[in-house]
Amino acid sequence: MRAYQAIGALAGCALLVASGCGSEGLSIGLAGLLALLLWSCGSSKPSASSEDATTSAGQDAAQPAPGLDASAGADASTPETDASTPVADAASSAADASTPVADAASPAADASTPGLDAGTSPDTVLENHPLALTGERSATFAFSSPTPGASFECKLDQASFAACTSPTTYPNLAEGAHAFAVRAVDEQQQVDPSPATFAWSIDLTPPTAGQVVDGLGSDLTFQRDPANLAAHWLGFTDAAAYRYNASLGADCLGEVVAAIDVGPATSYTATASLVSGTSYRSCVQGVDDAGNQSAWVASNGVTVDAVPPASTITSPVSGAFLQAAPALEGVASDDLSGVSKVEVSVGREADQTFWTGSTWAAGETWVATTGQEAWSLPSVVFDQDGLYTVHSQATDGAGNLQSPRAQASFTLDRQAPTFAGIAAATLSGPDSATLTWSAASDQLCAAQSIVYDVCQANVAGECLASPFAVLSTTAPGALEVEIAGLAEGTTAYFVVRARDLAGNRDDNQVEATVEVPVPAHLAYELQYGVPGSYVLAQSSTNPDEFLRTTDLVDLRIPAWMLWETLHPSEPIPADARLQQLVAVVDYVNQGVQGPLAPASRAISRWEDTSFAMVAVISSVWIPTAEWALDLSLTITDLADPAVSVTIDASQIADTAVFGGDPMVRTILLDTQGSTKRERVIERGPILQGAQVRLAYSDWRLDLLVDKANLNTQIGTAMFHGRFGQYVAPIFGKLRYEVYAGISLDGGGTFNPEQELVAVSNGRILQSERTSYEGTVDLPAIANQLLFYGHVKAILVADYTPYSNVNQRWYSDGQESVIREAWDNPSGANTNYVFPVVPK
Repeated sequence: MRAYQAIGALAGCALLVASGCGSEGLSIGLAGLLALLLWSCGSSKPSASSEDATTSAGQDAAQPAPGLDASAGADASTPETDASTPVADAASSAADASTPVADAASPAADASTPGLDAGTSPDTVLENHPLALTGERSATFAFSSPTPGASFECKLDQASFAACTSPTTYPNLAEGAHAFAVRAVDEQQQVDPSPATFAWSIDLTPPTAGQVVDGLGSDLTFQRDPANLAAHWLGFTDAAAYRYNASLGADCLGEVVAAIDVGPATSYTATASLVSGTSYRSCVQGVDDAGNQSAWVASNGVTVDAVPPASTITSPVSGAFLQAAPALEGVASDDLSGVSKVEVSVGREADQTFWTGSTWAAGETWVATTGQEAWSLPSVVFDQDGLYTVHSQATDGAGNLQSPRAQASFTLDRQAPTFAGIAAATLSGPDSATLTWSAASDQLCAAQSIVYDVCQANVAGECLASPFAVLSTTAPGALEVEIAGLAEGTTAYFVVRARDLAGNRDDNQVEATVEVPVPAHLAYELQYGVPGSYVLAQSSTNPDEFLRTTDLVDLRIPAWMLWETLHPSEPIPADARLQQLVAVVDYVNQGVQGPLAPASRAISRWEDTSFAMVAVISSVWIPTAEWALDLSLTITDLADPAVSVTIDASQIADTAVFGGDPMVRTILLDTQGSTKRERVIERGPILQGAQVRLAYSDWRLDLLVDKANLNTQIGTAMFHGRFGQYVAPIFGKLRYEVYAGISLDGGGTFNPEQELVAVSNGRILQSERTSYEGTVDLPAIANQLLFYGHVKAILVADYTPYSNVNQRWYSDGQESVIREAWDNPSGANTNYVFPVVPK
């Protein structure tokens, strides 16, 4: 069967022999011819004897076989010789790597050919060979035969078959295509007519390196992902597969991700723990089918930036109230990749809309700013007052978005508060005034957040001029203010205007005035009387006996008295000045604590007088709300804090009494010695529509009824004293009934008499004295006030202290009018006429 196959093959290749084998092929034997034909036509197993295979082709066995490196100097028939010489014709001398080795069914030599036995020829099995395409210059083949005792002959490229053993290695092969054949030879020297063959190529040229790009798209400089590193590559020539690693430098050491085969893919994403702020390089190596590797190529590097940028809104200030639309401005920063953009959203609270860049609409909208590190959004139209909220967010070069967003809220308020102005302006001290008002209202600000600007001038209308001159500003929500330091004897003009948090100020035209009086400085001395008793006496240098509201009082205390009070058992030193003396002045209104807390006053100065050295405590101010003042003194020597003496109201014999209501005037009829005098106690004229208090002092009444003469007459009458035609009891108490007649605007016609009420310590300085007082309400049209007095002296019988008196004309408590007198009965005395002026 194998012979027939060989003959068929011979017939099929006859043309090839005739055209391409040359004339030398015709001189060999039939078996050699058949073997040559089979070899030349690409058969995997040419059938020829060992002798024919090595000599009949006319080749010199001593020459190097084709495809081997002649420089090796080895015998071409020895498979171990150097085969570095390139194959002469790789296309014609080697089979494709995919071509299987021919089996026994392939065409073979004619069975009649000598040396061939169609029934017993050996077979050859190729067990191991190199890859069809390899980058190795050394090739090793392993083979075997099922025929016992068989030997082998090998052939490489154009060389002749030569004896060989398994395995056979060919070192230093030249780059290019190669062909190998091996045939078994049995013990009868029969040759396998179909040698086992293998064709392969050696590729020693590595691929050409290309370019590695960070990221899967355009080249990245920064990335925000700290867990993945991606790259793609291009431009590698003759690369069938690739290897990848991630490194810190261009040397591609693979410190971050070790080298990994990624196959033919041209991109890869590696998983790694990346550190923000660190630069990483993706490295790629091309590998061809032969296993040749290109040089590692590194990307230019990508820096991980996992930290978001920050933006800050610098205008407006959050929480601000503004009277004009603000500029929206801010700054942004990023330490690594830089700020790529800033966006701003502006929300309007009133209708829950947002600025879109051209209008206001529902739904939050982010509008790109002008600039990045210093940014602004100039196009916003604030067409409504109210609360606005601004957010800003920055994006950096790595794509990180700021979180949390920056925020600032502000209130746009372009409307001034509604304010009625000053409601009242009153004198509150010798040089101070209190201004009061009702709270202003505002469309956006709470009343308690509104402040009030105060203007003060000495000329009417000056505070109404523009610009508004602000003297002081109140605390938020205040409804009054006290202005001190007013000049004595002047008129102060005030205007108060409300200002909201946005700075809008109302423009009310209410101007209030305060008349500032010239204060009286009255000096009083605490004088020594008897041990434990102290008298508050008026100064002999003061022409006025009466204290008034807003007066300033100087307390004058003799040094020797202070020393004996504080140190009663110690002798008075030559210099008894107590430089650290402090007196606490307590204001008491007829025994009731006044509205002012006790005030601590240190000694202002020491003065030498004809009587003694005097300590002066200056500027004890009399409150406007008080009618009577008891000075309670606590005297302490600070050099010895344990030494402290209180002189309270019960130890002070006299009480200072004075007018309280600044709108009320007191007309007092008094007597100084034998001279009558009339005076208005409080400062200022009598005002239309105000009140006038009429007062008679007991001294004045004593003079009217001639009390001194009356007492003499009663006293000389002894047990049956007489007064005129009346017999008066010797024992009793004198009292008065006082009536006043009032006439407005003159004419001598008096209104019905009005009884005045006795008031102890009410309006007169000395505590032992009594005044008789009544109040008159003046009409708004009154121009003058005229009055007269009517006095009754009444003796009240009282024998209680004199139980031995037997003859009693009256029982105890029985009253007798013993004298009656009139003061200015005709109204002709001009001293009793007082002008009345408008308020």
